[in-house]
Amino acid sequence: MEKEMVIRGTVTSLTKFGAFVELKEGLEGLIHTSELAWSKKPPQPKDILKKGQEVEALVLDIDFKNRRLSLGLKQLQPNPWDQLGPEIRRGNVLEGVITGITKYGAFVEVENGIEGLIHISDITWDEKVANPTSQLKKGDTVRYMILDVNLDAQRISCGLKQLMENPYEIFRNEHPVGTIVEGKVKSIKEFGIFVEVAPGIEGLVHISEVPNGKEVNLTELYKSDEIVKTAVIKVDVKNKKISLSIKDFDKALEREEMSKYLKTSDAPSRESLGSFLNTSLR
Repeated sequence: MEKEMVIRGTVTSLTKFGAFVELKEGLEGLIHTSELAWSKKPPQPKDILKKGQEVEALVLDIDFKNRRLSLGLKQLQPNPWDQLGPEIRRGNVLEGVITGITKYGAFVEVENGIEGLIHISDITWDEKVANPTSQLKKGDTVRYMILDVNLDAQRISCGLKQLMENPYEIFRNEHPVGTIVEGKVKSIKEFGIFVEVAPGIEGLVHISEVPNGKEVNLTELYKSDEIVKTAVIKVDVKNKKISLSIKDFDKALEREEMSKYLKTSDAPSRESLGSFLNTSLR
């Protein structure tokens, strides 16, 4: 017997960590759970094999000193990672079933025996959701986008939120720089005020954008849940940051009021003012 040899034996027992196979009387080898199938998540031995079943396995290692024989079952099966379909490419949109939920994301079946990970950061755009995986459950069928395929690491990254409109892009399109937007004060820090300008989206009014900001105590000037009017000065979609200004809003309001004043009939026109001056100089 030597490494890389294909042997035949009978399954004698199944454990949590693998299956024991008797090659001949007094000689057993172990097929560890990680050597049962190509799937990233090792299956339960009882789901693959049965006691008394005859199997073929590959000899992976022979430890004469400790009298241990390591066997592999998956090595006699085609590696699905070597046979990925042409649709498994970055940017493609597929449909699959959620196979498991973890604290860092959810696994979705990409192809038979191959799973992709939907990281918690790629489930939803709403950063206020405390537990994004609560939106999913095992057995759900979802549409997802392939974000990355790493054949060397045998890892596929997938995303759900990429199929939804980015709320920051929507906000930028609807609120160009200079737009007046009303929002609710969510929190007050030493460096500025965070204002909710849309559901789940907050912008920052830096202290330098508050009238006389460096000379006032923001907690005395503003209160949580207070409605304030601001002007949009920057929307950074990539970093999901919105910069607002109360100072610029005040200026815009002054310009608007002046414009309205100049358009009223009560305000003297240039012609009437000129006539007045001419009359006075006569």
